[in-house]
Amino acid sequence: MSGLPPTAPFPRWALAVDCTLSALSVVGGLAIIVGYICASQKQHLRLKLILGLGVTDFVQALTTLTGTALNLAGRPYVANSSSCLGSSFVYQACVICNACWTLAITVVTFASLLYPHSRTTVAFESAWAFPIITTICVAVSIAPSIAVTVVYPMKDAAGVCWLAPNTLASKLELFIPRAAVLAVVILLYLRMFIFFRRRDLHLLDTSSNSHAVESTHHKRFSLARLASRRSRVETHPLSQTSTNGFPAAAPPIRRLSAAPTIPAVDEESPPPEDGETPPEQVRKDSAATVSFSDHDTVPFGAAAQPMSLPRLPKVETPPLAPAPIPTPPRNVPLSPRQMNKRLSILMMAYPVAYSALVAVSVARLIQQFATGGRANPGLLYSSRFLIFSQGLVDGILYLAIQTAFRYWTRRGRPPR
Repeated sequence: MSGLPPTAPFPRWALAVDCTLSALSVVGGLAIIVGYICASQKQHLRLKLILGLGVTDFVQALTTLTGTALNLAGRPYVANSSSCLGSSFVYQACVICNACWTLAITVVTFASLLYPHSRTTVAFESAWAFPIITTICVAVSIAPSIAVTVVYPMKDAAGVCWLAPNTLASKLELFIPRAAVLAVVILLYLRMFIFFRRRDLHLLDTSSNSHAVESTHHKRFSLARLASRRSRVETHPLSQTSTNGFPAAAPPIRRLSAAPTIPAVDEESPPPEDGETPPEQVRKDSAATVSFSDHDTVPFGAAAQPMSLPRLPKVETPPLAPAPIPTPPRNVPLSPRQMNKRLSILMMAYPVAYSALVAVSVARLIQQFATGGRANPGLLYSSRFLIFSQGLVDGILYLAIQTAFRYWTRRGRPPR
């Protein structure tokens, strides 16, 4: 773990820093455990995963705190003693289990954000999801830890019982799980970034009533389209058609005040000969002898006036103005979907913090593989400090997430 040969002294200031960070990590892990116990909603899988992460941080920090305190007191672990073997086994199991919890949080967050309605995401919400994940994490962490502790000798390495630094197992035991989890976190987060970037989606909604705003926005454009369509219909040459799609009724034809009566012609009577005067009844009922009323009489030689209906005054309707988008109120509670989305996004901070903490350790191990010797002292101290402060960072993230959750929950409540 330390990368130092057994004969190289470890400075006391570094031991003091390790002891302080381990104590703070114990407090951080304990804060996660107590926070879960006092939480009102414990059925969510993400809270249970954070609980598993907090328990692992607490046990790991307690192990490193004990070892560094013994070194500061001048009583380091004896090589291959029962206390040294127990400390080595617990530390290895906690480091690997911590990587497994981080991987589980990453996968659950990825599935809930990108595929919220998939079968995998629904299975994560079942009652058997957390026991199955816990069994897998514990089995994956315990099996290699037992094998390494039984096969290889252990000796004190500045507060942590670990393998001899010149063995291949000491380099691969923690490099493989950390590097694998780091690679998976980077790949899944890149996939999420590309997913939201292509669809132009926002991770955190700035308003709590986005659905209402979208509905109002849709109605506004619908009214605008209706107004433009109405104006086109009124100005179109075919606007004489009625609103129901059928041609409008033609204007009524002005009728004569007295309609001529056509006499019934008897088929047996012979037609009149040329020059013969028609009967009196036919002459009286013909169109030439029909009399009009005084106001309908048109003087001879005058042009007939066109007959038209009186025009009604056109009613001017004001144009339809687009409905303004209402400003979203401030004190509106978030919907369960928005709350779940925001909490899932905040869960992404745990894998990011883990990646940042173990990146230096992975870089140190890569340097050891490349050079075949001791790691750089700066990388050595930095990796130890970051690994020992993992519980502290997780505790701070937990408090930040709980504070944000309470703020979002109480924001929509009316003032008392």
